[in-house]
Amino acid sequence: MNRMCIEALELAEKSYPKKKLQHAIRVANYAVEIAELDTRCGTQPQLSTDYVFTVAILHDLVEDTLVSQFMIDEQFDEYISDAVTLLTKPEDVDYVDYIARILDSDDLLAFWVKKADMKDHIAQTETLTDKLKEKYLPVLHKFM
Repeated sequence: MNRMCIEALELAEKSYPKKKLQHAIRVANYAVEIAELDTRCGTQPQLSTDYVFTVAILHDLVEDTLVSQFMIDEQFDEYISDAVTLLTKPEDVDYVDYIARILDSDDLLAFWVKKADMKDHIAQTETLTDKLKEKYLPVLHKFM
């Protein structure tokens, strides 16, 4: 685990509530597994598992905490910052359009992390609500 992974974990530990931190860690582990199965993983430095892990840890910070995108921009490089920006759903954007934005970007970091995020939400049966199912059903096939 390199320095950016450690910095992301430290920021997450300070910012997320306990359950959200646990979610971010599960997503990071899933995202690394997903990325390692993709032949493009590691073909460029910014597609390394350290980048995947870092983005996954940070993926909900801007939406769910007081951490701003500016803070992410200042602390992490452009690949991480861009992926976190893509993963942060604007309030005024429909979920299907938000997913389309991720897919149209060709940002593999954001794609792998969103896929892992969806996997974690679906796997957590105690938090899998009908509303969440309705949100994921129209887009889930795009991540298979």
